[in-house]
Amino acid sequence: MLRSPFPQTPSRVFLSSVLVSASLVSAACHKTAPNDDAGPVRLRVAAASDLSAAFAEVATGLEAESGVKVEFTFGSSGLLAKQVAEGAPFDAFASANVAFADTAVQAGACDASTQAPYARGKLVLYCPKGLPSGLAGLEAPAFRTIAIASPDHAPYGKAAMDALERVGLASKLKPKIVIAGNVVESLQFARSGNADCAFVSKALVRELPASQVFDLPIDTYAPIVQALVLCRGPAGPVDARRRQAALAFSAFVTGPRGQAILAKYGFDAPPAGR
Repeated sequence: MLRSPFPQTPSRVFLSSVLVSASLVSAACHKTAPNDDAGPVRLRVAAASDLSAAFAEVATGLEAESGVKVEFTFGSSGLLAKQVAEGAPFDAFASANVAFADTAVQAGACDASTQAPYARGKLVLYCPKGLPSGLAGLEAPAFRTIAIASPDHAPYGKAAMDALERVGLASKLKPKIVIAGNVVESLQFARSGNADCAFVSKALVRELPASQVFDLPIDTYAPIVQALVLCRGPAGPVDARRRQAALAFSAFVTGPRGQAILAKYGFDAPPAGR
């Protein structure tokens, strides 16, 4: 298994480096690289934490179509965007919102012409010992600690604070809130007993009992439109095979097969346009 050649996003859990690889050789890649001795392309993709399960299946599905080795590094979108902007050798960035994809583009690290929305995320409240009676029920003494991914770096954390502010609970619940590095860490806080509840992505809890998961109405927080953009990748001469592989990855994620996988993991289709 390859190690990521740049600093990983901080996490106290298992997400410091999550790598998913799929080995393939596509006919398309062969056309741009007649010398097979060059070996398969190794594509490096930075991806939001909420995509960890879905993108594992995307890598498997890509096997029949794109002919590429895919190495994913998952973390909070804000910190990944910062790494991309500072020159981390990613070929693509799948952000949990459009804003952080824009940040990478504005830094000159990614190609604006390739940016495309690929999903709309859903925010849920996960409480392993049982749900409160609505969000207001989180004020009850039984709910002592609530985990939220960092609103500064994680779109789901920002959406959670947005939802609490809209119902007038942000200041009331502030003493109970603990900040996690990303949504996976937020989930782990609750699963380990270090938090009574956690605001997370629907994709991360789709197989957990309905009695533990509350889907927040989508009108209680700003839309979480997730965007994918292709980036400059490793330093050096432009590699046509690598670029073609990145385009194949983007096409798969935004195409019918990728969209079916994302829907299976609880994502909605992205809105038309931006």
